[in-house]
Amino acid sequence: GLARTISLFYHFSTNFTVEELIEPAKKAANEALKLNPKNSEAYSVLGYVAAILEWDWSAAEKAFDKSLELTNEDAEIYNFIGDYYRLVIQHPKLAIEMESKALTLDPLHPVNHDDLGMAYALAKDWENALKYAQSARELGLNFGGNKELLLRSYINLGRMKEAENVVKRFDKENADKYVSLYLKAILATAKDQKNVAISHIENMINYPDIERYQWIGISFLGLGMNKEAAYWLEKAFDNREAPFTHITLPENLPNDPALQAVFDKPELNALFEIRRKYLDVSDSSTQKKFL
Repeated sequence: GLARTISLFYHFSTNFTVEELIEPAKKAANEALKLNPKNSEAYSVLGYVAAILEWDWSAAEKAFDKSLELTNEDAEIYNFIGDYYRLVIQHPKLAIEMESKALTLDPLHPVNHDDLGMAYALAKDWENALKYAQSARELGLNFGGNKELLLRSYINLGRMKEAENVVKRFDKENADKYVSLYLKAILATAKDQKNVAISHIENMINYPDIERYQWIGISFLGLGMNKEAAYWLEKAFDNREAPFTHITLPENLPNDPALQAVFDKPELNALFEIRRKYLDVSDSSTQKKFL
């Protein structure tokens, strides 16, 4: 439990860097394995740390395989390996399969609904993405990731009024103004309001405590401002932002030298090769991460 908490801490606070969390999380997980060598959750944590924080793809796959081998139909194990297939490998079918299993085993956990929705978003199945984003909200989930999934689902379904309501509701319900600016930039981009979107992005840049460089980069990318996107995505890479690796394969990005250079890194190239082994590279529709 301690290992899991430490491994997830990065997503909820900027008080610690990725590097500061890796070793404590691994240490706690390995202590659990000393007490019980067949502890599937400990292997799951090691897989998550390797994949999301450490970027050690080989170690991640081995640990997740071991956790799945040992699990006694544990919803959390399926949920986290689903995250691995969704965020790192980006294989829609496997992600949906694992997240569906987690939801079947624990149908009252809102995160299982939201993560399944995000797996459907990876597959560009926006109807199902919306369905599970909504059921997650109905079960009490109320954080920025769920709002982004709702927002992008409504946008891709052409339901702009409801998309606008998501942003308005988040403003009222949540004090995280940085996330609110990110959502507003997404909405303005979808409405072809470039100047409005840029103003929201500039407010993100000038925010007292920038939470994620990657969000700024993705926002510029959505506007086709590749030079600006490259600058902020490079900063996200240097900052070892955990969500950085969630972005699509480089061949699905604009053929801009500055942008391509951001992703031409040894550890990222190794990741892309793994993804290509899982995916049919001729079918780019299954590869494009929702941006």
